[in-house]
Amino acid sequence: MPPTYNNRKDIPGSNEGFRDWVKSIDTNGDGKISRQELQEAIRKLGLWFCGWRARRAFAHVDSDKNGFITEEEIAELEKYAIKKRWPFATF
Repeated sequence: MPPTYNNRKDIPGSNEGFRDWVKSIDTNGDGKISRQELQEAIRKLGLWFCGWRARRAFAHVDSDKNGFITEEEIAELEKYAIKKRWPFATF
């Protein structure tokens, strides 16, 4: 069985869990994820260089360059997070 990075109970470990995690990122409830919201969520995952990681994620995911990750861009965020081995991802 491949290794899993799901060693904390509050970190999702499935695609459905990822969607729940994304919903929890949207702290102001506007339906979009700002770079600041993503940065704080990355910090809560226990990763270093949160600001840099958030900027890199936005550069890859925010296709319309509006400064937010919208519902349409969530699937790309999931792919990016798995590729970069963020700790909620299961491999």
